Amino acid sequence: MEIAEHTADLAGLAVHYRQASDAPILYLHGVPTHSHDWIPFLERLGGIAPDLPGFGRSSKPGDFDYSIAGYDRFLEAFVDELRLDRFSLVMHDWGGVGLALAQRFPERVERIVVFPVVPFLPGFR
Repeated sequence: MEIAEHTADLAGLAVHYRQASDAPILYLHGVPTHSHDWIPFLERLGGIAPDLPGFGRSSKPGDFDYSIAGYDRFLEAFVDELRLDRFSLVMHDWGGVGLALAQRFPERVERIVVFPVVPFLPGFR
């Protein structure tokens, strides 16, 4: 499958992402990597893999809220921008921030794949 690279403007934040087909699969990378990690999955299954803010070719603004809540709001805006009404989440390491989105919008999440993720507990910084 061919992988296209895109940049979207989300509230003044330039977000780089890779997309192969219209498969509703959202891949979230860990630290310190970026969407490149997901290329073998994108080639085989399709889907979308963003560079989370602060990583890869996405913006790294000083005033972005780099907390779990901040990434949760970013992910909501990202899936809304791409019109992903229902999708599967595949998360690794820090990409586990996607679980916050899944908790708020369980009706939008079809499947979850989690492999080693950071255990975000209250007070995590």
